[in-house]
Amino acid sequence: SINTSTNAVGIYSLRAPQLLVVNPELARRVFVSNFRNFHDNELSKSVDEKNDFIFSNNPFTLTGEQWKSRRADVTPGLSNGRIKTVYPVTNQVCQRLSEWVEKQIRLGSADGIDAKHMSLCFTSETVTDCVLGLKAESFSDRPTPIMSKINDLFNQPWSFVLFFVLTSSFPSLSHLLKLRFVPPKVEHFFVDLMGSAVEARRAQLANGKLFERTDFLDYILELGKKRS
Repeated sequence: SINTSTNAVGIYSLRAPQLLVVNPELARRVFVSNFRNFHDNELSKSVDEKNDFIFSNNPFTLTGEQWKSRRADVTPGLSNGRIKTVYPVTNQVCQRLSEWVEKQIRLGSADGIDAKHMSLCFTSETVTDCVLGLKAESFSDRPTPIMSKINDLFNQPWSFVLFFVLTSSFPSLSHLLKLRFVPPKVEHFFVDLMGSAVEARRAQLANGKLFERTDFLDYILELGKKRS
């Protein structure tokens, strides 16, 4: 049991001593009002940009000035106005999810519904459509390239799990051994997918055709123009 009368308690994450904030107000200050002082996390120590380009270049693993710079790039693309434009898209994905669940119920599988698979389908369909304006076809009965690579990403081999346990149990190893969270073939696929989506959108705009909504890809193109 945790003593809730104090602000924080000491815990162990395997062999690593850590501080756990238990006071709700203090937790809010850490995650909201003073987050700029607490954005670094333990996972960052296990990631190497040379070996894991995609995972190392997201705000959840970046640290220091790199985190501040990337956050400044990403935040304007997630404004209330842009989120509102993709709200109908999210509703459409929710509708497809409901139809898929109803279909699985009618099929009456003895194993029930795989919650992990369902969550991956919903997340991949939502992110792909809201960010890139593409359809992942996640709820399709036939295999699709995007879902195939997402499954590869979330079904890591036993060696990855063993590696993660070792670096967590012996933190000093994280300075010598770097985890690769995104397999090379998955990284190449999504880098190519992003590049193809950008080129297709540029060609569409060059022909005078406007996309039906202002999504995150539209913001990325705007950011690219400013930097060039």
